[in-house]
Amino acid sequence: MSRFILLIAAGILASAGLSGPAHAKKAPKKARPIERLDRTRAVGAPVLDDAAKAGVYVWIEDGEYRFAAVPHDKKRPRNETYVVKVSASKDVKTKALGDFAKAGAGRSFALRARVKNEVARGAIETDGNVTVSGAHVASGKRLPIFVGPLAKRAAATVTIGRF
Repeated sequence: MSRFILLIAAGILASAGLSGPAHAKKAPKKARPIERLDRTRAVGAPVLDDAAKAGVYVWIEDGEYRFAAVPHDKKRPRNETYVVKVSASKDVKTKALGDFAKAGAGRSFALRARVKNEVARGAIETDGNVTVSGAHVASGKRLPIFVGPLAKRAAATVTIGRF
């Protein structure tokens, strides 16, 4: 009799989808890094306080593409140079580079910033799409790129423009 009850219970569990680890609930998928972002989703400054992760941040504010380089360790600062490659589909105006320096000419160039314990900020102005790639410390260590007001993690190469 007990064997019969076990068979009935196994049948009920199988029909309910609870028959084992193959039917266990899967964890939610991790969000993929952003490769393309519409300009309208990149408008607004992210919060760059002590909780901000180290890396390069890109967003649009007042019609300009703004850049920020957040240092690794604010308590024990190291004098590091952050480098990011930028290319634009139209001409670029670099009047408000701020803490950044431009290396190269034309529509494709690199932005460099010395970062110690403060966030380095700068901006460029263009009407075209902007592709940001290759963010790294001068020693070669890669840096993450974050985009938009929510500071979403971007891929190693991200394009912000009109899509």
